[in-house]
Amino acid sequence: MKGLILVCAVLVAACGSAPSGDEAAIRDTISRYQAAVRANDAKTICTQLLGQEFRDAGKAGGVSCEKLWGDQIAKGGPKYEIVVQSVRIEGDRALVKTRSVESDGRTRYDKQPLTRVNGRWLLTK
Repeated sequence: MKGLILVCAVLVAACGSAPSGDEAAIRDTISRYQAAVRANDAKTICTQLLGQEFRDAGKAGGVSCEKLWGDQIAKGGPKYEIVVQSVRIEGDRALVKTRSVESDGRTRYDKQPLTRVNGRWLLTK
């Protein structure tokens, strides 16, 4: 019995703890973005995951958010994968370093800012 408890303790220590609070919410935003890209769902991205400046990016040219982002997310495709490598939080701003793989197999490394707006973490510039 003692051996089993020791093995469990070692496994828990090796795995670390799951993110909580703001980091968990930020990772959830990134995960939801991945799911929306895979589903080719620009509407969800525009209405639930983007900050105002991203939503309004095409407005001056008469291009809707969904059209503007639709072309971008099509590059991701149904197998789009994004992995959070690190999260740095400073107040209501965060910077997430990611590695993503698009439909053509190309790997990208990015730094994605997020901002907390009304309690929700949104993708921003």
